[in-house]
Amino acid sequence: MGYFTKMKKINVLLKELHWNNSIEKQINAINKLKKIDDLNIFLQPIIPFDKPIWDNCALILYSKSDKELLPYIDKLLEWLQDLNWPGALIIFKRLQIFSKDLLKIQYENALKVAKEKKDIVWLENLQLLYKWEIDDFINRYLYLIR
Repeated sequence: MGYFTKMKKINVLLKELHWNNSIEKQINAINKLKKIDDLNIFLQPIIPFDKPIWDNCALILYSKSDKELLPYIDKLLEWLQDLNWPGALIIFKRLQIFSKDLLKIQYENALKVAKEKKDIVWLENLQLLYKWEIDDFINRYLYLIR
């Protein structure tokens, strides 16, 4: 199957994730899309899909292993900027069971970016993710700003 044909089929399935579609259609699309290796397409897709598919994209991501999610951790942590966004609580719960040791560097980077942006809500959401101790941090200063 050619690249464009494959992408066209993926786009059709992504449209079926829309929350206004029947549950059966959404579940069918989720099951088919779980087979895709490149998880970028599930990270808060915007044009032409937007927020009505984010919950289902989050469910697909939730089903992936730590190893599969590791390259996408930065984007998953960004999803926590607003826990009211569709799928954010699903991503939050998935990150809570993610290996803390694998997440440490990206978590610290997200804290740093949130602080630089003065994004208090994101900082608070990141703080809720884990119970960290000062010795858990590579950069101990970041423990103090949490």
